[in-house]
Amino acid sequence: MNRVTAATFIIVRPSKEILMQLRDADSKRYQNSWCFPGGTVEPDEDEIKTIIREIKEEYELDMDAEDCKELMIHDLSYGVSAKVFVCTPDADQNPVLHEGADMKWMKLDEIKKLQLGFEQEKIIPKLEEFLRDNH
Repeated sequence: MNRVTAATFIIVRPSKEILMQLRDADSKRYQNSWCFPGGTVEPDEDEIKTIIREIKEEYELDMDAEDCKELMIHDLSYGVSAKVFVCTPDADQNPVLHEGADMKWMKLDEIKKLQLGFEQEKIIPKLEEFLRDNH
């Protein structure tokens, strides 16, 4: 396992729809790929602080640590590890896109058919188990 340097968040509605982000065409990696969003853990942060900050920056959603549950550590083939969280926003909050080319609420079956960025297809089995057990 690599040292955790990133955090990934999966935003899930009570209807089990998942908020996906389409990467920009000029992204450094995985251009025009759908993915679960996330970011780099800053030196003064832990992973939960990172995702709360990233969720606010990318979608204008207010979250607390209690809104998010750790799902797994996702090891990527190029030496990066990301701690993955599943987060549930209050029903009255609607995301506003500030990063990426697009966003879309999707069902897990739809996500399974996509070529995901950041090798995130490896996350699907744990996410499927989480959704079955927690929603």
